[in-house]
Amino acid sequence: GKHSLWDAMVDLVLREVTLFDGTGAAPRAADVAVDGDRIAAVGAVANRGRATLDGRGLALAPGFIDVHTHDDFAALVYPDMAFKLAGGVTTCVVGNCGFGAAPHAAAAVMAKTLHPNLSLPEWQGYAGYMQRLEAHPPGVNIGVLVGHGTARLAAMQLEKGAPTPAQMAAMKAILAEGLAAGALGLSTGLVYDPGRFAATDELVELASLMRGTGALYATHMRDEGTGLLDSVREALAIGTGAGVPVHISHPKDSGR
Repeated sequence: GKHSLWDAMVDLVLREVTLFDGTGAAPRAADVAVDGDRIAAVGAVANRGRATLDGRGLALAPGFIDVHTHDDFAALVYPDMAFKLAGGVTTCVVGNCGFGAAPHAAAAVMAKTLHPNLSLPEWQGYAGYMQRLEAHPPGVNIGVLVGHGTARLAAMQLEKGAPTPAQMAAMKAILAEGLAAGALGLSTGLVYDPGRFAATDELVELASLMRGTGALYATHMRDEGTGLLDSVREALAIGTGAGVPVHISHPKDSGR
């Protein structure tokens, strides 16, 4: 007779593991079947596995999402990403604090602060960066933020003060290209050069491009010491003015 899915062999069955399913529900004992690169079944699994793991006394959870990383270039240079996978991280969001992966020339300059001796391959824009990740997949999933600091460096170097209309248009084009390529939002690093030279209204105007798209504004705020509350107010003003969600990357409020 015909074999049902449940008669079929799968690659791996974990038996009676304590499952934290990621929903916030209480953990429960369950079997989990994995076939190829997919979870095939959860619950009481009738399938036999080519490999079986006794999960009693062990906990299983979905991979962790590390929403605040600077792994833009590590994902290319250390593609196994073992330093994250070993801790259970399976997704990294890159491009935080205004440090983005494009445009390439500006990104290469800013990358020197993270990787002084790095020689980077070339790519065109965020689309080119993402295509490189697709062609050489790292060991974790990558979500991308457009870095405001990198865009500003590309458009106006380390100039202080407001951008000219042409400079603003250049920054908007960089953000629009990133969003079209699949970026999740715009990040700022308002304590770093050149992000700290940007006034609130510059950031509102840029972030307004994301209104209605679901993309968000993520920020390393301007001051996390005595000016903390003003920094929070500015972040909220940018989100309100632009009509976009706000993510404050790492609020520090110990007063130091």
